[in-house]
Amino acid sequence: MGRTQDRKESAFCGYAKQLGLGMKKFDTALADPEVAGHVQDDRRDGLGLGLGVQGTPTFFFDGKMVATPGSYEAFKTLIDDRLSD
Repeated sequence: MGRTQDRKESAFCGYAKQLGLGMKKFDTALADPEVAGHVQDDRRDGLGLGLGVQGTPTFFFDGKMVATPGSYEAFKTLIDDRLSD
């Protein structure tokens, strides 16, 4: 696994921990080829539909792509700000 992939996996694990997800179940899903297939399907759709998606994760709010937050707190702030509009 390359550094970029390691960094993404680490970010997802960090999000999962901060959200209080069951890490054993999360780790099992993360290693599941079927789950990986779903992610690849979504990625293909994002690239093929002209949405400007460069990879995963990519987030959209109100139909507009937003920069991937660097932490749970940044993501929460982004969501809270959007909800308050």
